[in-house]
Amino acid sequence: MKAPKSGPDGKTKSQRFLAKNRARLNAENALRRKKKRAEERSRKNQRLPAAVSPLQTMGVVEDYRSSSPTSNDQGASPAIAESSADGSFTDDPDFSSSSSSRSSSPDGLSELLMECSIFDEAALDFEKKCGRVQAFYDERYNLFSGWTSDRPFEKSGVLEKCLILTKEGVKLIDSGRKLLEKLSHRIQQVFEEWRGVTNALIYIGGNLYVLERMQLAFHNSVKAGP
Repeated sequence: MKAPKSGPDGKTKSQRFLAKNRARLNAENALRRKKKRAEERSRKNQRLPAAVSPLQTMGVVEDYRSSSPTSNDQGASPAIAESSADGSFTDDPDFSSSSSSRSSSPDGLSELLMECSIFDEAALDFEKKCGRVQAFYDERYNLFSGWTSDRPFEKSGVLEKCLILTKEGVKLIDSGRKLLEKLSHRIQQVFEEWRGVTNALIYIGGNLYVLERMQLAFHNSVKAGP
C-alpha cells in the first residue's frame, strides 16, 4: 500500500483539509455531543412525574419560541456553506425573526421541566449559531493573507450576526438567571417537604419501637406469671 503523497509543505491532502477546517469540524463535533446529551436529558425528564404545583412560565418561553429553528432544521444554510458565491450569509434563516415556533412539550411534563427543556434548546441553538459564524469567518481568514473572500469583510454580514448574537446572549443569560431563581426556590420547597416527611417517618418509627418494646415487656411479664 502506497503512502499518501506529501506536498511542498510536507502535509498530505487530508492533513491540509483538517488543518484548514479544524475549527469548523471541532465546533460541529462539540455541538453533536452536546445535542446528544440534551436528548438524553430530555428522555429522562419525560419519565419524571409531574410536579405538585406548576409554576408560571417565564419569559424565556416567549423569547425563544418565535426565534428558534424547528426540529426539521437540516443544518447550515446554503448561504453560509463553504461554496457560497458571494461570501455572505445575510439571508441565513436561523437569524431571521420569521423562524417557525417549536412544538409544545408532551403532556405530563411540569411547566418547570418544560422551561428547562426550552432553555436548554435555546442554549444549544445559540451555541450552534456562534459556531457557524466562527466557522464562516475561519474559512475566509488566515494569519498570512487576512480576509480572503472576494466580498469585503464589512459587507459579509459577520458584524451584523455578531451584534445579533450579542443581544441573544444577553437575553439568554437573563433568562437563565430567572430560571435558576425558580429552580432554587423549587429545590428549597422540595427540601422542606422532604424534611417534613423524614421527621414524620422518624416520629412514627420511634413510636413503633416504643410500642414494640412495651408489647415485648408485657409478653414477658405474662409469660413469667405472678
